[in-house]
Amino acid sequence: YHFRAPVFIWNVDAQYRCRWVEARANIMQGHLSNSDLLSAKNALLSNKSPYSRTTPIASLAVCYGGEAGFRLSPLFHRRYTDLTPFVRYEYHNTQQEVRNAIPDDRLQTSQWTVGINYKPLPFLVVKADYTNRRIGGGKYNNENEFAIGVAFVNWFYKK
Repeated sequence: YHFRAPVFIWNVDAQYRCRWVEARANIMQGHLSNSDLLSAKNALLSNKSPYSRTTPIASLAVCYGGEAGFRLSPLFHRRYTDLTPFVRYEYHNTQQEVRNAIPDDRLQTSQWTVGINYKPLPFLVVKADYTNRRIGGGKYNNENEFAIGVAFVNWFYKK
């Protein structure tokens, strides 16, 4: 018994940057045809399998987000040093739609992040941020996270 399960994935990314503002947005969506048939086939697997046989396979998964930051470097008239406070919203759900089954709402996540990026050099970013993550539309415990990171940014070729 063979059947086709075509997968269609699309993604759009955008970025805007000027003297005062830095903004980014992205959206990604994936669609799986015949996901209900794949879920039914999984249910027939041996219970000795280490993988869940009862978790339905989604027909649609989505992820999107946007970020905006206000660049403070023009206020200080610095050429390289850049300080950018930002806010970001993200949403993702790997079981946005499930055929003939109930989606697992624990896979629905939305989060708000506030933070600051500091660029002491054009290719080096030090960042700190705080994130509040809501799972299942708030049905489950929220997660709060504080993070500090360093990133090296460089192109391997000249533009």
